Amino acid sequence: MSLYNPVSSVSNTVLGIGGGILGGLADGLGQAIGQATGSEFLGNIAGAVASQVTNEASRRAAAKLQDWAFDADDKLASLGVFKNGQVSDGALNIAGGLSFSDMWQNFQEIDGDNLSRRSFWIIEIDDRSGHAPVAKDGTRNTMFNLLTTNLSFNQTIINSEAVPVGSIELDKLQSSARTEMQLSVMDDEYGTIKRWIKRKALSTAQSDGTFLMPFFYLFDVRVVFGTNVALKEYYSETYTMRLADAQHELDRKDRSSLEEFQLKFVQWDTCMPSRIL
Repeated sequence: MSLYNPVSSVSNTVLGIGGGILGGLADGLGQAIGQATGSEFLGNIAGAVASQVTNEASRRAAAKLQDWAFDADDKLASLGVFKNGQVSDGALNIAGGLSFSDMWQNFQEIDGDNLSRRSFWIIEIDDRSGHAPVAKDGTRNTMFNLLTTNLSFNQTIINSEAVPVGSIELDKLQSSARTEMQLSVMDDEYGTIKRWIKRKALSTAQSDGTFLMPFFYLFDVRVVFGTNVALKEYYSETYTMRLADAQHELDRKDRSSLEEFQLKFVQWDTCMPSRIL
């Protein structure tokens, strides 16, 4: 619904052109905003604000406000805004060519309730060897999602080389780089995450100088964006990874903080399909 539809009624009735200007400004403006936006809540707010403004205006400059209403309608009419008693969509453009209806549409599209939040995300690990990180009692399999406090990774990296051709440069594509993940992780007293790290390390590089088959040390990492509940409609990325690094830093001086260590995962390759968790 366009914001312009109720404007003529606001100009003629609410502002009282040809009659009393302050009679029903608050209620009329609230209804107009509510109808235009489809939100009774916004209409109530607009009506309350208008009530405060009009009360003050009535004490100070009712006559000037009425003159302003006449002048405003005259200027709008001269711009061709009103057509057949209605307001023409797009005829009144502000803010670099945006009409009020355009601005309202943009506001709805960037509503904060619909945007992905930085603090809402889920990390799931599917250990292909069947040894997922579980708690001591063996009943919980979401330890990584519960204990990971920070996650940083590059979703996509496309490497290229600049090739000079005369006085210009061309972009020569080279490869699609592997994804790397940096995690800040806490752990419980039992060392659930540390035990899983040790098992993955032993499954990768043996003490006899050999490497085991990828099945034993690869795992799938799924990151779900914008939610704390892993529903299918939320955007997610899944990568086949291996453990690359685990760094611990302990400090007796800070007795109030919890232990937190850094993990690094590296994507196995950029062509292997990841399993669906």
